[in-house]
Amino acid sequence: MTQNDGKGGRRQIAMAHLTLLHLDPPDLVSAAAAGGFDGVTIRLVPAHPQAGEKQFPMLGHSPMMEETLHRLDDTGLHVHDIEVIRLKPETQVSDFLPMMEAGARLRARYVIAIADDTDESRVADNLAHVADQASGFGLGTAFEFMFFTGVKTIQQADRVIDRTGRGDITLLVDPIHLSRSGGTVEDVARIDPARLSYMQFCDASATVRPQELGGIAIEARRHRMVPGTGALPLEELLATIPAGAPLTLECPVDELLATKSDHEVARVIARATRAMIERVDSHRN
Repeated sequence: MTQNDGKGGRRQIAMAHLTLLHLDPPDLVSAAAAGGFDGVTIRLVPAHPQAGEKQFPMLGHSPMMEETLHRLDDTGLHVHDIEVIRLKPETQVSDFLPMMEAGARLRARYVIAIADDTDESRVADNLAHVADQASGFGLGTAFEFMFFTGVKTIQQADRVIDRTGRGDITLLVDPIHLSRSGGTVEDVARIDPARLSYMQFCDASATVRPQELGGIAIEARRHRMVPGTGALPLEELLATIPAGAPLTLECPVDELLATKSDHEVARVIARATRAMIERVDSHRN
């Protein structure tokens, strides 16, 4: 799957749905276009339904699906990835086939899976099944680790992917999850570059949000920072992944949403990220 296909060969950026999760998919596309993004991530299945996250009516031939496709065509944006498949002990991968079918209609490039299971062998088996089914819909598979899930670290994620026996699964690194799980830039540099097809991107403070204010999970869902305004080693991380590998900007910043419109938030995040990309990529040349 070709990734370095941005305009003029530039590194593509897509806006992840979590950044503006209150928007339905058509309005997310419009906001991303207004901000200057190349694409979007669409959350087709709620990641946290217990927290009130709603299911968008995007599975099947719904009016919202048709409007999303219309706006994608109108703006020229693409769907970089869809989310999210949560791999639990009882997971039946076949339950996610409607999601993958919707992803194919959206011409998405990847489906994201995470583990809510600590049995690495079972996670690997389920992940391999996801990748097998996804490939039939023209989708790549990305596997993301998070400190508050069953696969917590970059080393665990790499090991799980090894156990699948597949060479086509992306290890999806998010700087905040890397940092909060004790990972480093050096840990990313040890990963086979072929496994780092793209990276999620955001910034965060040097210290973890106190537990009484929600701790790591709430920080990740609502209180990240615009790239370049926090303390994460983002430029160093960018230098570790293949030149031209896309970024998906997952930057939910409640403090920013309180003072700016959705389109303004998108512009602030995109501009800050483009500036950082230019600095890093200029040093490669």
